[in-house]
Amino acid sequence: MPPADVTVLALGHRFASLDIERAVLAGLAEVVDGNALRAEQRQPALAQARAVLLGTRDRLDAPAIAGMENCRAIVRYGIGVDNVDIAAATRRGILVSNVPDYAIQEVSDHALALLLAANRRLIPAHTAARSRQWGTTAMAGVRRLASQTVGVVGFGRIGQAMARKVKPLAARVVAYDPVVPPHVMDEQEIEALDFPTLLGVSDYISIHCPLTPETRHLFNAQTLARMKPTAWLINTARGEIIDESALAAALAEGRLGGAALDVLTQEPPPEDHPLLRLDTVILTSHVAYFSKEAVVDLQRLAAEEARRILVGDLPRSAVNTELLGAKNE
Repeated sequence: MPPADVTVLALGHRFASLDIERAVLAGLAEVVDGNALRAEQRQPALAQARAVLLGTRDRLDAPAIAGMENCRAIVRYGIGVDNVDIAAATRRGILVSNVPDYAIQEVSDHALALLLAANRRLIPAHTAARSRQWGTTAMAGVRRLASQTVGVVGFGRIGQAMARKVKPLAARVVAYDPVVPPHVMDEQEIEALDFPTLLGVSDYISIHCPLTPETRHLFNAQTLARMKPTAWLINTARGEIIDESALAAALAEGRLGGAALDVLTQEPPPEDHPLLRLDTVILTSHVAYFSKEAVVDLQRLAAEEARRILVGDLPRSAVNTELLGAKNE
């Protein structure tokens, strides 16, 4: 049996079982399912935990982190760390890590599928066929993808995978990322553009950047107005990157061709969300990351990262790397 005073808390996850985590951490720590805790049990469990595995359905803000007296690590189940107060964790001396490489193929596949569904009007064509309405009415305005330009915003692992997959299909693939050097795009024969230029030339824009203060509402009334009125916006990253009110207005007024979204600011959205009423919107329910293999990888890699930190090894993917020097002194 693991020591009773060493616990790893799995919080806000979507998994039916934590057997994978328990196998990885066997003999070192007890894995506690935070999803099963009552509200009043949450903070005491955080205070006891030596590590937290954090999913998208919860967040750790500064007040919660202030009470995490024994914690050495917060490991995100996934890539984005926007639901962790990194500064508060750093002040507390808590390493924050993520799993940056578990669903690269799934998310880029999903983004490509949304783009193809938009280009080939699959949803209206399917609806028409199920109603026995034959003909090309649903395909009005469709242009050959091989004559069009795809813009990729964010050129990390997923953005690069998306660019590689869509490049043989489109006339031109362009990318914007203020952090990634242009030579990285040049090596993959992808044009590096500034953001305003990319907005103006792209027929489809696929978002693959993290949610940060700089990217929150990156797509707003002003930037959407720079896009072609026939262009489609595709988002498999984070809902908050788009100002959804501005997007709904642009679509309703015919100033944008459409949007294909796997993520929204509020999930699930309220029943009166304006995007739910628009025929030019394709929605999926934050499932781009999912495959059986990806979920197994995610649980295993997150638990392995927690184990590494708990036994004193260097983490594989620390976010607040400034703590690494302090821990090695």
